[in-house]
Amino acid sequence: MPSRRSRIRAAGPGIRNAGEGERALRRPDTGPPELLLRRRDRVRREARRLVPAYVGEGGVRNVGRRDGLGVVALAAYEAMGCLPDVYVQAVGSGAGALGVHEAASRILAGGGGPGLPRLVLCQNAAYAPLRQAWHGGRTPLGRAPSAYAPSAHAPSTYAPSTYAPELLNSAPPFATAGGVRDALRASGGTVLVADEGAARRAAALFEECEGIDIEPPAAVGVACLRAAVREGRVAPGARVLLNVTGGGRARLTRPPRRSGPCPP
Repeated sequence: MPSRRSRIRAAGPGIRNAGEGERALRRPDTGPPELLLRRRDRVRREARRLVPAYVGEGGVRNVGRRDGLGVVALAAYEAMGCLPDVYVQAVGSGAGALGVHEAASRILAGGGGPGLPRLVLCQNAAYAPLRQAWHGGRTPLGRAPSAYAPSAHAPSTYAPSTYAPELLNSAPPFATAGGVRDALRASGGTVLVADEGAARRAAALFEECEGIDIEPPAAVGVACLRAAVREGRVAPGARVLLNVTGGGRARLTRPPRRSGPCPP
């Protein structure tokens, strides 16, 4: 009988033993959103076939997962002595932002304050179902929106490559009770987008200021925060909590660099 490792490798070139060293340096595949979503679904189906005992952990519907992600709010409250005015995060399903919103609600109910952080959720400009749903009134229905699907007249033509594929989610819990829409309404929040150029510039600025590289999803968040400040969506002097969801990959191969004070 084939070993577990050989069975996992047989599932496809994108599946590797997590213990292999090069895994830490690999970025998720990039490409058109529709193709990446199909590939992700195919890998999940193959994983279930190869490991019949595999059980999904529930995603955003897993209260334990949301509570774990909500620790960000608890740590921020402990460090700041109050809740932030604005919470910024790049999201796919929105689980992290929902976790922070729920944790902040508990802090507020317990006498903390001054109020719920306003959620500013960020997505790729090339694929933003939450942005569409919030601003356009179209609810994600579990598949990629037709705007991102292959053209009916040119099946080989797809939407542009997505800068941060980790943020792809064709069925975020937008209209679910207690989901993204409810959290945005309760907090007075919004959903913004950033294109690849803006995200790359934001990543370069963050590394220049903080001395460490960040992952593309975090760069999308930084880019949206910069735009929100420029457009007056975030008031001067506001307490902002930016969730930098990953970084330091380049540090594994080269020493960190810092080039002095952050430019205005």
